[in-house]
Amino acid sequence: MIEAVCFNCGAEKSAAIKLCGSCRSLPTSYEDRVASVCLSNECLRQDNLEVATRYIQQKKRKPGFHDKVRRKAEQIVNKMPDQFQISQSFDLSESFFEERFVLDD
Repeated sequence: MIEAVCFNCGAEKSAAIKLCGSCRSLPTSYEDRVASVCLSNECLRQDNLEVATRYIQQKKRKPGFHDKVRRKAEQIVNKMPDQFQISQSFDLSESFFEERFVLDD
């Protein structure tokens, strides 16, 4: 099941306002955030998300959105904070690694 679609490359994402794992785009501008929410299951049905994925991948651009969809997305975006930060830290705890490392003194 598609949760969201990247506004830039059409790849599937697990959330609208999230870094795309494929093209590394992050919706930081207001317009990109609105497009990202439009391209999520908050605003579109599953079949429409599938169509949007193919459209973006083939046309290399965002689709146009019905006014009703855009207004709903704008309402959601307007409730979000203005700034988004991506954590640049890494989890180097023991649970991060598949195997435990033993250091000899």
